[in-house]
Amino acid sequence: MFRMLNVFQGILDFVDENCGQLVDRLIDYLKTFPSLFQVLFIIFAMFLMVVGTLTLIKKSAKAIIIIAAIMIIVIGISILF
Repeated sequence: MFRMLNVFQGILDFVDENCGQLVDRLIDYLKTFPSLFQVLFIIFAMFLMVVGTLTLIKKSAKAIIIIAAIMIIVIGISILF
């Protein structure tokens, strides 16, 4: 069990280090553009994040409603029998 945790910890450390380097490179690259393009890029990225979040919530809500409906049907059947 602990051996598996060490493997996952190594993977998490590797991903954390590489993601940190990627973010630093993206920020340095973004600084090379004029300020107007920086603002437009950030607004566009925020728009994409909001749309993605709303899509995720919408799909999750459907799944939650379906699971709740199935649970109600199962409880109803178990009460009758």
